Amino acid sequence: MGGLVLAIVLVITYLIRKKTGIRFKRMGLQAGLALASIVVGCLALFSISLGLVSFGLHWAVTLTSITAFTLTTWLASVAYRSAAQNLRRG
Repeated sequence: MGGLVLAIVLVITYLIRKKTGIRFKRMGLQAGLALASIVVGCLALFSISLGLVSFGLHWAVTLTSITAFTLTTWLASVAYRSAAQNLRRG
């Protein structure tokens, strides 16, 4: 399972770099960790949502969706601040 997650993260990173030109190494370690946390957190919450739907708890998916939105927004702001600070220094 860990190998699959690593492969997914590497593919997403490659596609982001190819489409946008953003290189995560230049953004700094904290920004890279925040972006990796976004991917892992969203995948985990998606898996939880699938489990909730399989138990017939369709209404509870709203909670995981709100949590994913909040987590992504917060971690994106952390990554942005870290990247901007790192680029200012560099």
